[in-house]
Formats: sequence, C-alpha cells, structure tokens
Amino acid sequence: WAAEEPLRKADGSGRGPWLQAFTVHHEPSGRTLIFNDHGEMIVAELSPKKYHEVSRMSIIDPTHTVSGRLLVWSHPALANKRLYCRNDKEIRCWDLSGGE
Repeated sequence: WAAEEPLRKADGSGRGPWLQAFTVHHEPSGRTLIFNDHGEMIVAELSPKKYHEVSRMSIIDPTHTVSGRLLVWSHPALANKRLYCRNDKEIRCWDLSGGE
C-alpha cells in the first residue's frame, strides 16, 4: 500500500473501485458473515491483525446496474436461522441451521 497512490481521497471523492458490504458477527463461532454487492456471502474470522476467509459462495445474482456495474443493492435479512436475500428478479432463502 505504501508504494501506491490512493484512488480515493480521505473525503471519499476521486475515482476508483468501491464496494458495499453488510456484516453480521456470529458470536458463538466467532466468525463474521459478510454479504457483498456482488451477491456473495463470505464467512470470515476477523481480528485487528488479520482477515481470514473461511468460505465464500455466490448466493444471488447481481441484477441492478449502477455506474455500469451489476450489483445486489439490498442488504440481506437474518431471521430464525435463515438468510433472506433479494435482487430485482427474485427472493431467496437459505437455511443456516446446519441441519438442527
């Protein structure tokens, strides 16, 4: 990072890639669920020193176009050990109970 010029300024202006993500910490496992605007769910272990990606999977297709990029614009909902996500065409439900 030290050798590269930042694409965005501290005030958020400038040009370059940007990403939207929603996070939920799962206290029993110590892991964090990260849902990004590409429609992926990432399970990660986070600490002040490192990011360790445990798994990643595509859970819904991005369908909304913003600045020429296809995105999933809405955040997911978690309820009763289920993950609900939607795009402009469908709503999906994933069972997170692990067979309980």
